[in-house]
Formats: sequence, C-alpha cells, structure tokens
Amino acid sequence: WVMGDARRIRQVLVNILENASKYTGQRGKITFSVCEFKKEEQRTGTYRFIIEDTGIGMKPEYMEHIFEPFSRADDSRTSKVPGTGLGMTIVKNLISMMDGDIRVESEYGKGSRFTVTLCLDKCGNTGEAIQPAVSGPEAACRGLRVLLVEDNELNRQIASEMLKLLGVRVEMAENGREAVEAVCSHPALYYDAVFMDVQMPVMNGYEATREIRGSGMERIGELPIIAMTADAFAEDVKRARLSGMNGHLAKPVSIELLRGALSGCLDCKRKNRWDEMMDISGPN
Repeated sequence: WVMGDARRIRQVLVNILENASKYTGQRGKITFSVCEFKKEEQRTGTYRFIIEDTGIGMKPEYMEHIFEPFSRADDSRTSKVPGTGLGMTIVKNLISMMDGDIRVESEYGKGSRFTVTLCLDKCGNTGEAIQPAVSGPEAACRGLRVLLVEDNELNRQIASEMLKLLGVRVEMAENGREAVEAVCSHPALYYDAVFMDVQMPVMNGYEATREIRGSGMERIGELPIIAMTADAFAEDVKRARLSGMNGHLAKPVSIELLRGALSGCLDCKRKNRWDEMMDISGPN
C-alpha cells in the first residue's frame, strides 16, 4: 500500500489519458504502466507513471509551451479536437502541489510519452500509514469561499481553475460594480477573501475597494482584498494599499501565489492581527 492524494493523482492520470485518447486514432495504441524505484528510506517510495501513445505527436516548437494556459498546437489535425487548452496546465499545477515531476517526450507524427514521478508514503499491509501524512498549506484552503473579480474571460478561467485545485469555492464577478454588489448583498465576511483585478470596465478595482470599505458593513475591514494586476511598480502597489487593498499579486498569477495569499489571510485571521494583512503580496 502507498498513501497519497488519490483525487489529485487520479485527475492527473485521467487528464493525460484523455489527452492521449483525443490525439490517437482508432488504430493507434495507448499504454499505461507504473513502476517503483526502491529507496533506502523504507517509509517512502518513488513511483513513475508512464503513458505512451502512437498518436500525432508534437512539434518541438509546441513542446516548449505545452504547459502554458490555452496552448494548443497550430495544426489542421488538432483544430477539430475539442478542449479548453487548460488540461496540461492543470496537470502541471497538480503535480507541483504534490512535489512531483512531469516530463514529456514526443516525435511529430509518431506519438508522445508522458512520465509522471511522485514520491509517496508507504503503508503497512493493512493500509495503516507507517508515517502520518503532513497536511500541506493547501489543506487549510479547502472550503474557503472566494470572490474572483476579473473582466478578462481567459484570465478569469485560469485563476478560477487554480483556486478550485486548492479546494476553494469560487464565485466570480466581471467588473468592480458587480464585485461591490456581490459583497454587499451577503452577510458580513461571507467571503473569506476577494481577488480583485485593477483595470476593469464600468468600475475599476480601486473604486470598487473604496466602495466596499465604505459600505458601513459590520467588520468589513476584516475582509481581505488582494489586487491582481500586471502593474507591479512601487507606485501601483502603493495605490492599491491606499484604496484599501491588503496585498498585491503581479500577473500572471500562479497557484503558488494564490495559495500563499490565502495562507497569509488565514494566519492573520487566526492571530486576529488584521494589520499584518498589509504584508500579503507577491513579488513586485
């Protein structure tokens, strides 16, 4: 027996297998194998999950971007294949969250090979863990409710998928006015955090934050509002803080940045030190 995150491992393997199925014809072949590499440490084992197909393969120039959001090969053979273009991005994020590794080999016209490597805790014969699993930071994020405010549909979809990978419940708004209405139409602290884009139509993120802070709602000052913007200059960060935001994440946001921001919010809530939320920021 081994102990790991079954839900995430299943999602990784299903995504890769579905991808292989899409691009392999009816006469093609898909193979799936798992192998264990023995280690001196008896409590853990390294496992490789290998998925190979005889499908259409990928060109070298596409291989460089395979894990980027909405990246799809520009090929007449793939244009009719449905998909969001987020599958491999999700796979990469899930594997990173499990401290694993993924490698891809492909030859155009001949097929592809995906190798996922994970280190998993071993269990006894009864399934009892030899060593208890340590809850990662993402465990604390599960069940949180977040309002994601972003006018760009693609950016909204990417951030939403990343937050859902953390187990977060996501509600969305497309501009600042919708964000104000969403916050003010619910009880105080209905949302655990708000991720707010800055440049939006109808009402920008700065104006929306000022309206939310000035709404008069009970404990509204305790609601973490985190800016998400491509503007990462010092003056932009300062403007975000002056509008009432608690932090600043530079785009493109990553799952690590989102997880770090949520962990920071939870730390401040646990310590009841809301002034410390001013330190919740990504690199600038």
